[in-house]
Amino acid sequence: MKNLFIFFSIAAVLFFVSQKKTEKRTPIINKSLVLNKTHDNISEELESLFKLTNLKKPSSLDEAITLTQEKWIRPRGKERWESGHYLNLNSKKNGEAFKIFKNSLLMTHDILPRENHYDCVLILGALAETMRSRFSYLVYLIKEGKIKTNRIVFLVGARPTYPDKEDKNKLLGNYSHNLPIRKDWAHSGELPKTETEAARLIVEQVDLDVRLKKIIDFVNTPMQQNKNGSLRRPVTADTINAWLQSKPQVKSVLSISSNPYCGYQHAVLTKLLPKDWKLETIGRAPGREESIEIYFDSLARWLYQYRTSL
Repeated sequence: MKNLFIFFSIAAVLFFVSQKKTEKRTPIINKSLVLNKTHDNISEELESLFKLTNLKKPSSLDEAITLTQEKWIRPRGKERWESGHYLNLNSKKNGEAFKIFKNSLLMTHDILPRENHYDCVLILGALAETMRSRFSYLVYLIKEGKIKTNRIVFLVGARPTYPDKEDKNKLLGNYSHNLPIRKDWAHSGELPKTETEAARLIVEQVDLDVRLKKIIDFVNTPMQQNKNGSLRRPVTADTINAWLQSKPQVKSVLSISSNPYCGYQHAVLTKLLPKDWKLETIGRAPGREESIEIYFDSLARWLYQYRTSL
């Protein structure tokens, strides 16, 4: 009996140690990746990125944000893929910056969930190809038994589809991806004209358990009005606020983004969701080679969420 007790005690200790090691190995997105220990300025890793882009060392977090908004943000009115190489980094600096994005900021990683159950999973809106990838990641996690959830919500909106990035092949999924398409599915009628319509089509065409499809909702966020009366597409914050207006009864949320945007979108969610909710943000590694400007732009938007002055 004594030997049996010792055996189970050792087994319990080994299990506890292995769980702790797993937790340490699992990357998690939070503000400590970009801010110093007191959260009043940027981390040493970001200071290195400041030097690479010829920015002075900031005296405060707000100054850091001002500098990065001026230098790192893509040109106004441009989408990510339209931004070009506006930072003009040479190949050496480009490589050094990418190492920091990879090794310190987790912006090139697959980010996995740390829990087994979440009240709600949010799929953040994007180009149709990216949404399909994000939904594919969720379907994989559920089918593999890695997570369970009570509700799945697409945070999408009425922004028009982009003809150059969301052509017929991209909208209908006529390319290599991991989602299982229904054998009886065939598209009829017009192609999706908005992000929301594209998200609905993605779900419609996938071979899923009926119970899973029943828990999927779509937040169709309207176009947003600028001060001058013009309309702009809804951004992440707009879709979150639109969802919160429905007063969702949840306490734990898993948001699915994709890198290199996980940090930025996690920061937006952290800022807007109730403070007593538990939040994780995960996402796949970049599916294609992105320009270094896209990483800097995303990082600047990530930092901006932590500004202390309004």
